[in-house]
Amino acid sequence: MKTQAQLRLAILSGALLALLCVSGSAQPLNAEPADKSTPAGRWYLNAQSTRLIFKFEQVNGVWRGTSLDEQGKALERLDYLTWDSKTRALEFCRIGSGYWQWYRGKVVDGVLVARFTHTGKSDAKPTDPFAYKWKITGWNFEYLTPANAPLVFDIGVPETGFRARIRLDRDASTTTGFAGRLKFYGQHNICAEGLENDITIDLWDGTNLRFRAFNVNVYYNLNLTFAGRVNGPFIEGNLTELHGSGKVYNHTFRGQRAEVLTYGISNKTTTYREKWQARTRRQLEQLMMAGNPKPLKTYVRIIRENLPPILGMPYEARDDNPSAFPQNYRLTEFSLRHTLPNPFGATPLVRDAHGFIAKPTTPISGATRGTGRRPLVIAINGHGGSAWQNFDPNSLFWYGDAFARQGYMVMSVDITHRPMSDLVFSGGHIHETSLGYFDDAFAYGDDIKNGNRSRASIKPALPAGADLSNPELYTDFEEYGERLWDLQRLIDYAVTRPDVDPTRITIVGLSLGGAMAAYLGAMDPRVTVTIAAGFSPDFAVLKYQGSHGCWLWHYSDIREYIDSSELFSMTAPRALVIETGKQDFFFSCNPEHYAGDKQVARRTRAAYHDAPDKFLHYLHSEFHLFRVGAPHPTLPEPFVRIATALAPRQKDDQLWQIDGSTYAPRNWTLFDYVANWMNPRTLAAR
Repeated sequence: MKTQAQLRLAILSGALLALLCVSGSAQPLNAEPADKSTPAGRWYLNAQSTRLIFKFEQVNGVWRGTSLDEQGKALERLDYLTWDSKTRALEFCRIGSGYWQWYRGKVVDGVLVARFTHTGKSDAKPTDPFAYKWKITGWNFEYLTPANAPLVFDIGVPETGFRARIRLDRDASTTTGFAGRLKFYGQHNICAEGLENDITIDLWDGTNLRFRAFNVNVYYNLNLTFAGRVNGPFIEGNLTELHGSGKVYNHTFRGQRAEVLTYGISNKTTTYREKWQARTRRQLEQLMMAGNPKPLKTYVRIIRENLPPILGMPYEARDDNPSAFPQNYRLTEFSLRHTLPNPFGATPLVRDAHGFIAKPTTPISGATRGTGRRPLVIAINGHGGSAWQNFDPNSLFWYGDAFARQGYMVMSVDITHRPMSDLVFSGGHIHETSLGYFDDAFAYGDDIKNGNRSRASIKPALPAGADLSNPELYTDFEEYGERLWDLQRLIDYAVTRPDVDPTRITIVGLSLGGAMAAYLGAMDPRVTVTIAAGFSPDFAVLKYQGSHGCWLWHYSDIREYIDSSELFSMTAPRALVIETGKQDFFFSCNPEHYAGDKQVARRTRAAYHDAPDKFLHYLHSEFHLFRVGAPHPTLPEPFVRIATALAPRQKDDQLWQIDGSTYAPRNWTLFDYVANWMNPRTLAAR
């Protein structure tokens, strides 16, 4: 039996050059879904961790632009500007003091992704596409600022070092028509995660904000009053602390917009949700995966087939009762090779994937009988794992083997990391600072002995004479985007097979695999059921928690665009399971059981208001593990359990978050829930 420290150590070890199209004036979310924006408006940009503000406008039919400071003062001219409304392409030159920068790229629905050159010689436009080396991303303020809500602000209190998030949304039941939440999550760049408070908004008119937060610290009876003023994406003001002891303290705070793609915290109409989901998918595809280009060709290679299952003693913490379900399946090892369009105009890009398929040998039952098609499970490994380990009974990622024993077709491809030589530096430092890259055991992959080697990013080979410094910058994919692209291509392949039911697809993963399940379920509507285990963090908390840095984006600050609750909200109304272990310190520093995860789940439920039976926050008493809830002689709490308290039970109640009590709404295992969602008739009588 491994100790907790040993388990933690085991887990820890475990496009390009598109044309810039910039969005313009704000439009309601339920407008025509087609992107009809123009370059007009202010753009808040991130160029290799340098913050910029550009403004574009059309005067007498001519487009022109200016770079601005935070106060709106003009700094530099943006010249030679061309805009094509059909191709949605924008090109311009930034004329600085002794330098010139040419920009071209693409924006989807108010999100900008572009590349630029830098020279001190002349304003001549470069003809070599590889001269566009540097990356810039950003968002359009006018397009992505709704009418006062939903909005999120990230603030800091200089006198105390505390950081917090303020969430605002519409609520017709309140006097002002708005509701909000406040959560402190850090202090002096150290995780200091608090409870999330519902706030009372006294005034919010788009510029002036006043609200009160009661019982912010349940142990000290701390009440806060905020009074702030918003200018563009920025906010500043004063806050007053009133302690239960009677002491009063006054502080200033300042901050700016965050989670600009937020769904919000209140219930929305089904139409609103669907259009928000479609728009957000397009925006994330642009930010993370170069617009999600489709392969030019895909080559499938069967490496070995009809292999026996992997034998061995089941993992000690398995609770799926494996002895009652034999390994009645055979394995196939395969590889996929995709070619992609090369935006630099040269030889197509190549992306390889390696994986395994488990095909049951038992007869097909249920709705697929007679069709030869089985429901599909895609198993996703976490850090230090591999597709092979998903089928190893003694692996931390044993769920591939478990679902294959249940009669599902199971497919998996290796999820890994880029090599050290291909990591993007940003702001003078590398994002990844722990697990994997600096550990000799994982320097070349997550599970080398079983085929899961590190893979270079999706980028072209540089021609002779190109700038060979920082070649890693020539990818437009974030690392998470590459993993997501691999998984979507796996689904592409799976649904072409005559033995797979394309209408019944479940995805499951733990840790990094849970994160990828969250992304894949959000971004691919073909997924029927999403199971994300060991991943439901506040990204603001995660920044200071000391977790592995691969969750970060290289070219943008992910926290400026989304939180995990946005990913989960994008799955609605399809079935979603968030699986949380008690005090999972990989993603939370709150000492209370489940508190941070329950906050994320509560925000997610806003998107499931019309399908509450499709969302399940499964809480178990283990640590960072995958569970199914089958009765087990040595593990507690059989069956899938949920929180007794899902939300505040009365006004200003914070104790619901630290209430660790759970119950089983049905005597069902996770397998029962999945079977019910994949084929409701099979368990209708239970």
